[in-house]
Amino acid sequence: MTPTSPPEQPDPLDAELLRVINGSGFPLQIALQNAVDSSAPGWKISHREHAWSNPNTGQNGFIDFVVKSDETSDSVVVECKRVQNASWLFLGHTGSPKATEVFNTWATVFPEARPPYFGWVDLRVPLPTAEAQFCCVRGQSANDKNTFLEKLAAELVSSTEALATEEREYRNDSRESCRLYFNVIVTTASLYFAEFDNESLDLTDGTLETAKFHRVPYIRVRKQFSMRLKPLTQEDFHSRYDPDVGRENSIFVVEAAHFVNFLRELNVDKINVRAIGA
Repeated sequence: MTPTSPPEQPDPLDAELLRVINGSGFPLQIALQNAVDSSAPGWKISHREHAWSNPNTGQNGFIDFVVKSDETSDSVVVECKRVQNASWLFLGHTGSPKATEVFNTWATVFPEARPPYFGWVDLRVPLPTAEAQFCCVRGQSANDKNTFLEKLAAELVSSTEALATEEREYRNDSRESCRLYFNVIVTTASLYFAEFDNESLDLTDGTLETAKFHRVPYIRVRKQFSMRLKPLTQEDFHSRYDPDVGRENSIFVVEAAHFVNFLRELNVDKINVRAIGA
C-alpha cells in the first residue's frame, strides 16, 4: 500500500498577505470591472484609477473607474465602497417608498443651431427607484451634519464634474451630440429603504415607533452634495417652487451584486435630452 503524502500546510505568510489584500477595496474594484467586461454587453471600461482635479471645489483624487455606453457614450462614474457585514438604511423626507424617475445628471450637449449646454440637469431616467435624502450607517453619530455618505457623494459629484470638463470637447463636429454622466456608488453593504407613517414619528424623543424595511438592489439619493454652491437668485427666492431643488445633485447607490443588472436597466428618455438648453 502506497503511503499518502500529508496535506500541504498553508503558508502563514500567504495567509497574512491575503488578509492585507482583502482589507483593501481593490478586489471589489477589479471584480466589478471584470464583470462589466464579461457580462455587460454594450458597456466598456473607459477609465481606471483616473486622476482628477476640480479647481471649482479645490478637490482632487482618483476615480475608481468609469463605464461608458457603446451606443450613447453616456458614462457611469463609479466609486467603490467595500464594507463588511453592514447595512445602509435610507429614509425619504415623507417616509413613502413611491418611485421616481427624475435624476440629476451632468449633460454635455452640442445641439444643432443652438448654443451648447454644459452642466447639471434633471432628466427622466426610466429606472424607477425610491428616492432618499438620508442614509443611516451603524456607528455614525447623530450629531454629525456631514455624514459618511454625504462626504463620499460630494467627492463623487466633484469628480464627475471634473471628468466632464476634461472630456468637454470629445465629440464629432459633424453632428449634434449629447453625453450624460451619472454618479454611482457601488457597495457591498445591504441596502434598505425605511417606510413609515407620520403618526409613528415621536416628537418627545425624536424616534420612530414602527417602520417597514424594504431590501432594494439600488436607490436614488438626492441632496445638496456639491461643494460648488449655486447662489440663489431673486427669482429663486420669490418662486413658489423649492429654490433648493436647483442646487441638488443625484447619486445612485447600488449593491455590488446588482451592478451589471443596473447597467442593463439604465437608459435615458432621449426626448428630454433633445430639449436640454432649448
